Amino acid sequence: MAVMTESLPVAAEATDRNPDVTGRRATPATREEGRWAVPAVDIYEDDDQLVLVAEVPGSRKDDVDVRLDGGVLTLEARTSRPAVEGQALWTEFRPTHYHRSFELIEDVDVERITADLRHGVLTVRLPKAERLKARKVDVQVAP
Repeated sequence: MAVMTESLPVAAEATDRNPDVTGRRATPATREEGRWAVPAVDIYEDDDQLVLVAEVPGSRKDDVDVRLDGGVLTLEARTSRPAVEGQALWTEFRPTHYHRSFELIEDVDVERITADLRHGVLTVRLPKAERLKARKVDVQVAP
């Protein structure tokens, strides 16, 4: 059963300031130039909830933003350059920002959404609204 569809940002036109989708660019979704990556995501469903698992390596709790607005779930995460004393002799490390959006097809209980970040893996639990949960109806015998 399809419970979410991916909502992809429209890539900005390639220019000198906005090169192609392979690296540094700004998109209408982010409105910020930088190195943006699309995190790998797995989505699971059971009777009570949807569970979204995303890879955001190098991100800290304070650098992760999970939003649900207008039926669109948006994940954003950032990494930063580690603080190291001394003069850099060689640098290849570039902080990466992650962005991914999904349009929810099913209603979720917004007040009970939770997100957990452990070892670079973000787990978002989206409890289904009560009216969507499967329930057993007892059959009564008529007198």
